[in-house]
Amino acid sequence: MIPPDIDSAAEWPPFYKATFGKIDEERKRLLLEMAVAEFAQKGFNAANINEIAKRSGISIGSMYSYFESKEALFLTIIDEGYRVLREALTEAEAATEASDKAGAEGIVSLFARLLHSSRDYARKYPELTQIYLDATTQGLAPLSGRLSYRLETITASLYQRSIAASKAAGTIRQELDAGALAFYLDNLLIVFQFSFASDYYRDRMRIFAGDSVDADDGEGLIASLVDLVRRSVAPG
Repeated sequence: MIPPDIDSAAEWPPFYKATFGKIDEERKRLLLEMAVAEFAQKGFNAANINEIAKRSGISIGSMYSYFESKEALFLTIIDEGYRVLREALTEAEAATEASDKAGAEGIVSLFARLLHSSRDYARKYPELTQIYLDATTQGLAPLSGRLSYRLETITASLYQRSIAASKAAGTIRQELDAGALAFYLDNLLIVFQFSFASDYYRDRMRIFAGDSVDADDGEGLIASLVDLVRRSVAPG
């Protein structure tokens, strides 16, 4: 499954050719669905662009008129997953800012919302999450290098803004290193998200946190992680 509205505005040029943006939405959706299934099942290296074209009902010539390479198609899929995450981040930030007016906890509240958003995203788009996990491996470093700035810049900026606001409000310690805290929180978030889309990370979560994560869909673990962060950043 992939999210709707591929042509929504973005800050960076797309990886697909202009011809792809002009085809009808149903054809576009089918092609991307088939690509997601192929990449998620086989990984980037084993995925076959000819097979994707065949399952999409188009010729390989048409495929290459939309994407210059398998890499471009793969990056387009990753970019789509990124776009949905960006929207979730925007919603989480807006909700946190609104609650802060009522005396909430700033970065701690944001982190709690992001944990829920990342879990829900992984459950709704497990194949996209698996593809993102594949893209971050060292074997795909040449590709992931083209993605890291897009994928991480907005998240890093969001954390930095929230941490600065929390310091200004006096809800976290002033001496905390904002970059280190942002890096710490985001690593917790990424591993938590992978735990709801990857069998390996799911089993790993059970080993460390117990089987209760299945019974309550991770709610208890979320509460514990948020409490740990709250205690580690609290003034005094």
